[in-house]
Amino acid sequence: SHPAVGDISLIGITPLGFSISKSLTGMAVGKALCSGKIQSLDDRADKYVPRLAGTSWGNSTVRQLLMMGSGAIRTMPVGWKDASTSALHEAIYTGLMNADYVDAMIGADDKAGPPGDFRYSNYDTVALGLVVEGASRTAVAQVFAKEIWANVRSEKEAAWMHTQNHQVAAYVGFSASPRDWVRLGFHVLDSIEEDSCFGRYMREATRKQLTADFFSWSYGYQIWTDCISSTDAFCFYGYGGQLLVMSPRKRLVMHAHSVSHSVDGVWLPTYGVVWDKLAVPTHPAP
Repeated sequence: SHPAVGDISLIGITPLGFSISKSLTGMAVGKALCSGKIQSLDDRADKYVPRLAGTSWGNSTVRQLLMMGSGAIRTMPVGWKDASTSALHEAIYTGLMNADYVDAMIGADDKAGPPGDFRYSNYDTVALGLVVEGASRTAVAQVFAKEIWANVRSEKEAAWMHTQNHQVAAYVGFSASPRDWVRLGFHVLDSIEEDSCFGRYMREATRKQLTADFFSWSYGYQIWTDCISSTDAFCFYGYGGQLLVMSPRKRLVMHAHSVSHSVDGVWLPTYGVVWDKLAVPTHPAP
């Protein structure tokens, strides 16, 4: 057996991944696709979440949501429409979030652009979590725990934050120990090597799908590409300096956990330097 994925009660004793969680939700989408619960990435989201009908998210395909392509709103750097929307969701960190996600999304939907336009938006990931739940009839945290985390063989318990009405914070809320973040990274690399539906999905998810207007990086399916110097490396990236970098070619994983709350501070180039040092062999090849 292995430690469980719990709830908000564990947050604070293991590092919170912030938006690294988005990549985990993207992985859960892949599991739902490969189990047949999601029939196609080109299905519209409202097929699985009827409450999203008529919204930018409901009108978007699952694939477009994976690429942050709902076009719903023009967002701030941290993924919200404006400061008041950000403030509404800050209550998730203290366990006091009681707003319904779909109601909040409907109120924020500006239909700023057509589906397919990249705009980094927390609500696109919320929509993906709801799609997984609607397709599988199971909470996205449970899908992740059973289909992904169980295979990580973690040392310690992990946790997802959720609202007071038990909606999972799919865009921000996963917490795990540093060594287990690294285990997750190697599980991702193992999955990419598999000749399976999920292996094919992860190879697609970790490739550049579009150029993003964010740090001059590129984007796959809820996963950043071109995010560090190694040509095949990709990143699970979270606010304030949380980073999980993986290179299939080098079989190399780096996890960094930061307590900085800077969106664009000096930590990012520093990580690049550290990665380059890790990626270079200590001794010349024979």
